[in-house]
Amino acid sequence: MSIADGLLAAIEEINNLDKKLARDIVEHIDSQALTPQALMNELEAKAFPLKPLGRYLQQRRSSSKS
Repeated sequence: MSIADGLLAAIEEINNLDKKLARDIVEHIDSQALTPQALMNELEAKAFPLKPLGRYLQQRRSSSKS
């Protein structure tokens, strides 16, 4: 085997390992990712706790009309 053949084989092996690592990373990201709806629900629950405020305002409006 010549030096060039050895280098080509080493490069091919490195490329195959890189591809496997990239697939593993993508699979990990996919397994950890939330669905868009789950992400929206989580964001709304954490960042926009407006439902209790909405109920409070609605109760105030109802009581002020009486």
